[in-house]
Amino acid sequence: MRSLIRNKDGVFLREMAQVLAEDPRSGARALSRRIAAEMDEFRNEARRLKERYAFERSLRKEGIEFIAGIDEAGRGCLAGPVAAAAVMLEPHAVIYGLDDSKKMTPRARVLAFQEICKKAVSIAVSLVPADYIDVHNIAVATFEAMKRSVSALSVVPQMLLVDGFYIPGMGVPQRAIKGGDRLSNSIAAASVVAKVFRDRYMEIMERIYPGYGFAENKGYATKEHVRAIIALGLCEIHRKTFCATVLNKTRNAAADTLLEEGE
Repeated sequence: MRSLIRNKDGVFLREMAQVLAEDPRSGARALSRRIAAEMDEFRNEARRLKERYAFERSLRKEGIEFIAGIDEAGRGCLAGPVAAAAVMLEPHAVIYGLDDSKKMTPRARVLAFQEICKKAVSIAVSLVPADYIDVHNIAVATFEAMKRSVSALSVVPQMLLVDGFYIPGMGVPQRAIKGGDRLSNSIAAASVVAKVFRDRYMEIMERIYPGYGFAENKGYATKEHVRAIIALGLCEIHRKTFCATVLNKTRNAAADTLLEEGE
Protein backbone atom coordinates (compact mmCIF):
# COMPACT_ATOMS: atom_id res chain seq x y z
CA MET A 1 0.00 0.00 0.00
CA ARG A 2 2.79 2.41 0.90
CA SER A 3 4.34 1.85 -2.52
CA LEU A 4 1.07 2.97 -4.12
CA ILE A 5 1.05 6.11 -1.97
CA ARG A 6 4.69 6.88 -2.75
CA ASN A 7 4.11 6.31 -6.46
CA LYS A 8 1.48 9.07 -6.50
CA ASP A 9 -1.57 6.79 -6.81
CA GLY A 10 -3.23 8.88 -4.14
CA VAL A 11 -6.44 9.57 -6.11
CA PHE A 12 -7.06 5.84 -6.55
CA LEU A 13 -6.45 5.19 -2.85
CA ARG A 14 -8.69 8.05 -1.71
CA GLU A 15 -11.52 6.71 -3.86
CA MET A 16 -10.90 3.22 -2.52
CA ALA A 17 -10.96 4.51 1.06
CA GLN A 18 -14.29 6.27 0.44
CA VAL A 19 -15.84 3.13 -1.04
CA LEU A 20 -14.58 0.98 1.84
CA ALA A 21 -15.81 3.50 4.42
CA GLU A 22 -19.36 3.05 3.11
CA ASP A 23 -19.10 -0.75 3.15
CA PRO A 24 -21.16 -2.26 6.00
CA ARG A 25 -18.47 -4.85 6.80
CA SER A 26 -16.25 -3.94 9.76
CA GLY A 27 -13.13 -5.27 8.03
CA ALA A 28 -13.68 -3.00 5.04
CA ARG A 29 -14.18 0.05 7.26
CA ALA A 30 -11.03 -0.86 9.21
CA LEU A 31 -9.08 -1.03 5.95
CA SER A 32 -10.49 2.38 4.98
CA ARG A 33 -9.21 3.86 8.23
CA ARG A 34 -5.81 2.25 7.70
CA ILE A 35 -5.54 3.69 4.18
CA ALA A 36 -6.53 7.15 5.44
CA ALA A 37 -4.00 6.96 8.30
CA GLU A 38 -1.16 5.92 6.00
CA MET A 39 -2.02 8.66 3.51
CA ASP A 40 -1.97 11.20 6.35
CA GLU A 41 1.38 9.81 7.49
CA PHE A 42 2.80 10.12 4.00
CA ARG A 43 1.51 13.68 3.59
CA ASN A 44 3.14 14.62 6.89
CA GLU A 45 6.38 13.00 5.78
CA ALA A 46 6.28 14.80 2.43
CA ARG A 47 5.73 18.09 4.29
CA ARG A 48 8.68 17.35 6.61
CA LEU A 49 10.95 16.57 3.67
CA LYS A 50 9.85 19.71 1.83
CA GLU A 51 10.82 21.83 4.84
CA ARG A 52 14.26 20.21 4.79
CA TYR A 53 14.85 21.52 1.25
CA ALA A 54 14.83 25.15 2.46
CA PHE A 55 18.57 25.65 1.88
CA GLU A 56 18.42 24.01 -1.54
CA ARG A 57 15.38 26.08 -2.59
CA SER A 58 17.10 29.29 -1.53
CA LEU A 59 20.18 28.42 -3.58
CA ARG A 60 18.14 27.52 -6.65
CA LYS A 61 16.43 30.90 -6.49
CA GLU A 62 19.94 32.33 -6.86
CA GLY A 63 20.46 30.21 -9.99
CA ILE A 64 22.56 27.52 -8.29
CA GLU A 65 21.32 24.17 -9.58
CA PHE A 66 24.04 21.64 -8.81
CA ILE A 67 24.17 21.28 -5.03
CA ALA A 68 26.06 18.55 -3.19
CA GLY A 69 25.53 17.55 0.41
CA ILE A 70 28.66 16.40 2.26
CA ASP A 71 28.92 14.35 5.45
CA GLU A 72 31.16 11.79 7.12
CA ALA A 73 30.96 8.58 9.13
CA GLY A 74 33.44 6.95 11.46
CA ARG A 75 35.28 9.91 12.97
CA GLY A 76 35.25 8.53 16.50
CA CYS A 77 36.18 4.92 15.79
CA LEU A 78 39.09 2.87 17.08
CA ALA A 79 39.34 0.95 13.82
CA GLY A 80 38.64 1.31 10.14
CA PRO A 81 38.63 4.26 7.77
CA VAL A 82 36.83 7.54 8.04
CA ALA A 83 34.25 7.76 5.25
CA ALA A 84 32.85 10.80 3.49
CA ALA A 85 30.06 10.96 0.94
CA ALA A 86 29.05 13.64 -1.52
CA VAL A 87 25.48 13.40 -2.82
CA MET A 88 23.70 15.51 -5.43
CA LEU A 89 19.98 14.77 -5.28
CA GLU A 90 17.44 15.46 -7.97
CA PRO A 91 15.50 18.64 -7.08
CA HIS A 92 12.71 17.90 -4.58
CA ALA A 93 13.50 14.16 -4.48
CA VAL A 94 11.25 12.46 -1.91
CA ILE A 95 13.11 9.82 0.09
CA TYR A 96 10.71 8.43 2.66
CA GLY A 97 12.18 8.33 6.18
CA LEU A 98 15.34 10.28 5.33
CA ASP A 99 16.91 11.81 8.44
CA ASP A 100 20.18 12.15 10.28
CA SER A 101 21.63 8.64 9.82
CA LYS A 102 22.35 8.34 13.56
CA LYS A 103 18.60 8.57 14.26
CA MET A 104 17.68 5.87 11.74
CA THR A 105 17.56 2.12 12.24
CA PRO A 106 19.96 0.00 10.14
CA ARG A 107 17.04 -1.20 7.99
CA ALA A 108 15.74 2.34 7.48
CA ARG A 109 19.22 3.47 6.44
CA VAL A 110 19.51 0.70 3.87
CA LEU A 111 16.07 1.48 2.42
CA ALA A 112 16.93 5.18 2.24
CA PHE A 113 20.30 4.33 0.68
CA GLN A 114 18.53 2.41 -2.09
CA GLU A 115 16.18 5.33 -2.76
CA ILE A 116 19.07 7.81 -2.74
CA CYS A 117 20.86 5.73 -5.37
CA LYS A 118 17.75 5.92 -7.57
CA LYS A 119 17.16 9.65 -7.08
CA ALA A 120 20.66 11.09 -7.08
CA VAL A 121 22.23 13.01 -9.94
CA SER A 122 25.64 11.90 -8.68
CA ILE A 123 27.07 10.06 -5.65
CA ALA A 124 30.67 9.58 -4.53
CA VAL A 125 32.18 7.99 -1.43
CA SER A 126 35.76 8.13 -0.20
CA LEU A 127 37.47 6.08 2.51
CA VAL A 128 40.65 7.36 4.16
CA PRO A 129 42.42 4.53 6.02
CA ALA A 130 43.69 4.21 9.57
CA ASP A 131 47.37 4.67 8.69
CA TYR A 132 46.60 8.07 7.13
CA ILE A 133 44.64 9.01 10.26
CA ASP A 134 47.60 8.01 12.46
CA VAL A 135 49.99 10.18 10.47
CA HIS A 136 47.81 13.26 9.97
CA ASN A 137 45.06 13.12 12.70
CA ILE A 138 41.34 12.53 12.31
CA ALA A 139 40.37 16.11 11.40
CA VAL A 140 42.82 16.26 8.49
CA ALA A 141 41.77 12.77 7.37
CA THR A 142 38.09 13.72 7.46
CA PHE A 143 38.67 16.79 5.32
CA GLU A 144 40.74 14.68 2.91
CA ALA A 145 37.91 12.15 2.58
CA MET A 146 35.45 14.97 1.89
CA LYS A 147 37.70 16.53 -0.76
CA ARG A 148 38.15 13.17 -2.48
CA SER A 149 34.43 12.49 -2.54
CA VAL A 150 33.68 15.90 -4.08
CA SER A 151 36.40 15.38 -6.70
CA ALA A 152 34.90 11.99 -7.60
CA LEU A 153 31.42 13.34 -8.42
CA SER A 154 30.46 12.87 -12.06
CA VAL A 155 28.84 16.33 -12.09
CA VAL A 156 30.78 19.38 -10.89
CA PRO A 157 28.83 21.00 -8.01
CA GLN A 158 28.21 24.73 -7.86
CA MET A 159 27.71 24.67 -4.10
CA LEU A 160 28.53 22.34 -1.21
CA LEU A 161 26.33 22.01 1.85
CA VAL A 162 28.52 20.66 4.66
CA ASP A 163 27.47 19.38 8.04
CA GLY A 164 28.93 21.61 10.72
CA PHE A 165 32.16 23.07 9.37
CA TYR A 166 33.89 24.42 6.29
CA ILE A 167 36.26 22.19 4.34
CA PRO A 168 39.60 24.02 4.00
CA GLY A 169 41.21 24.25 0.59
CA MET A 170 38.10 23.51 -1.48
CA GLY A 171 37.79 25.17 -4.86
CA VAL A 172 33.99 25.03 -4.70
CA PRO A 173 31.75 27.50 -2.80
CA GLN A 174 30.36 25.96 0.37
CA ARG A 175 28.03 26.61 3.27
CA ALA A 176 28.58 25.04 6.67
CA ILE A 177 25.30 24.21 8.40
CA LYS A 178 25.33 23.33 12.08
CA GLY A 179 23.18 20.25 12.55
CA GLY A 180 22.94 20.05 8.77
CA ASP A 181 22.02 16.36 8.68
CA ARG A 182 18.80 17.31 10.51
CA LEU A 183 18.07 20.38 8.38
CA SER A 184 19.08 19.54 4.80
CA ASN A 185 18.04 16.50 2.77
CA SER A 186 21.24 16.75 0.72
CA ILE A 187 23.41 16.48 3.84
CA ALA A 188 21.19 13.79 5.36
CA ALA A 189 21.52 11.76 2.16
CA ALA A 190 25.30 12.07 2.35
CA SER A 191 25.14 11.02 6.01
CA VAL A 192 23.20 7.88 5.11
CA VAL A 193 25.43 6.96 2.16
CA ALA A 194 28.63 7.39 4.18
CA LYS A 195 27.24 5.37 7.09
CA VAL A 196 25.86 2.48 5.01
CA PHE A 197 28.97 2.26 2.84
CA ARG A 198 31.32 2.28 5.82
CA ASP A 199 29.21 -0.22 7.77
CA ARG A 200 29.37 -2.66 4.87
CA TYR A 201 33.13 -2.18 4.66
CA MET A 202 33.50 -3.02 8.37
CA GLU A 203 31.35 -6.13 7.94
CA ILE A 204 33.86 -7.30 5.32
CA MET A 205 36.71 -6.48 7.71
CA GLU A 206 35.12 -8.82 10.28
CA ARG A 207 35.86 -11.72 7.93
CA ILE A 208 39.44 -10.61 7.37
CA TYR A 209 40.15 -9.74 11.03
CA PRO A 210 37.88 -11.99 13.12
CA GLY A 211 37.60 -11.64 16.86
CA TYR A 212 37.13 -7.88 17.18
CA GLY A 213 33.40 -7.81 16.45
CA PHE A 214 33.69 -5.34 13.57
CA ALA A 215 30.39 -6.50 12.05
CA GLU A 216 28.60 -5.37 15.22
CA ASN A 217 30.65 -2.48 16.59
CA LYS A 218 31.75 -1.06 13.21
CA GLY A 219 35.07 -0.13 14.82
CA TYR A 220 33.63 1.97 17.65
CA ALA A 221 34.95 1.73 21.21
CA THR A 222 32.51 -0.70 22.77
CA LYS A 223 33.56 -2.57 25.91
CA GLU A 224 33.74 -5.80 23.93
CA HIS A 225 35.95 -4.18 21.30
CA VAL A 226 38.36 -2.80 23.90
CA ARG A 227 38.52 -6.19 25.61
CA ALA A 228 39.29 -7.83 22.25
CA ILE A 229 42.14 -5.38 21.64
CA ILE A 230 43.60 -6.16 25.07
CA ALA A 231 43.32 -9.90 24.37
CA LEU A 232 44.39 -9.99 20.71
CA GLY A 233 46.42 -6.82 20.21
CA LEU A 234 45.88 -4.37 17.37
CA CYS A 235 45.22 -5.39 13.78
CA GLU A 236 46.18 -3.53 10.61
CA ILE A 237 43.05 -1.40 10.45
CA HIS A 238 43.20 -0.10 14.03
CA ARG A 239 43.98 3.58 14.57
CA LYS A 240 47.05 3.09 16.71
CA THR A 241 47.29 6.60 18.19
CA PHE A 242 43.63 6.71 19.21
CA CYS A 243 43.72 3.12 20.50
CA ALA A 244 46.73 3.96 22.67
CA THR A 245 44.84 6.86 24.24
CA VAL A 246 41.74 4.75 24.91
CA LEU A 247 43.76 1.83 26.30
CA ASN A 248 45.68 4.14 28.64
CA LYS A 249 42.41 5.55 29.95
CA THR A 250 41.07 2.02 30.38
CA ARG A 251 44.15 0.91 32.31
CA ASN A 252 44.12 4.04 34.47
CA ALA A 253 40.44 3.53 35.25
CA ALA A 254 41.11 -0.11 36.16
CA ALA A 255 44.02 0.93 38.40
CA ASP A 256 41.87 3.55 40.13
CA THR A 257 39.20 0.91 40.76
CA LEU A 258 41.76 -1.44 42.32
CA LEU A 259 43.09 1.35 44.54
CA GLU A 260 39.59 2.23 45.71
CA GLU A 261 38.85 -1.42 46.49
CA GLY A 262 42.10 -1.65 48.49
CA GLU A 263 41.33 1.34 50.69
